[in-house]
Amino acid sequence: MQNEILESDVTLYIGKLESELAARLNCVAFNGDLYRLKRLIGAGADPNKTDYDGRSPLHIAASKGYEDITTFLLEQKVDFNISDKFGNTPLLEAIKHGYDQVASLLIKAGASLEMDDAGGFLCMTVARRDLSLLKRFLAGGIDPNAKTYDYRTALHVAASEGLYSVAKTLLEAGACVFLKDRWGNNPLDEARMGGNKSLIGLLETARTSQMSEFASPEQIRDKIENGFSKMICKAYYIIPDDLQVGRKFAPPIK
Repeated sequence: MQNEILESDVTLYIGKLESELAARLNCVAFNGDLYRLKRLIGAGADPNKTDYDGRSPLHIAASKGYEDITTFLLEQKVDFNISDKFGNTPLLEAIKHGYDQVASLLIKAGASLEMDDAGGFLCMTVARRDLSLLKRFLAGGIDPNAKTYDYRTALHVAASEGLYSVAKTLLEAGACVFLKDRWGNNPLDEARMGGNKSLIGLLETARTSQMSEFASPEQIRDKIENGFSKMICKAYYIIPDDLQVGRKFAPPIK
């Protein structure tokens, strides 16, 4: 009995130490202190350990735009697709905060954008007319054909709002004009209801182009019913230089 109590106490003590180390690592990462981060990990701290919110040092480094710390952590083979309690991955943090170079480092390492409601996220971004953020999401590998609970895609929203540039960006990333929402409307239907002639022309041209990729109308219907396979954005796979914004870097080691 005493041995069991002792073992339980030891386990609790070790767990407490690990939690404290995880918090310390995140604090050091937040401050951009690469030197101390290396020392802590060298002393045995696990860079994959997370804090009470499920956030790892890589989450922190990505959200702050620290390229050197991100590079070092990736070299330590940390989990770059880990999600915190809010569903945020390091790549999502980098993209949301506009740190394109960090996002590029994560993508090259193999990170991908996996979100529970990717369709809702994309549609909200389009509704806010945030073209720069949309391009960052597409560059991160998010599926341009992701749907909301109403089966609406980002292209539906762009078409209904008359957003020509946004629709063009989505089409270049592989968005499909044939997908129908809960009410049976596809993006071209939405554009026609809005009456934007330039946008209608853009979507009609895209429809003709996409139809040529299928052998028959039956194949198109099959794709619509069974879903399109996830498409990787080719137009923005490498984040454009003109989207790069000011970044914060870790202070130099003295």
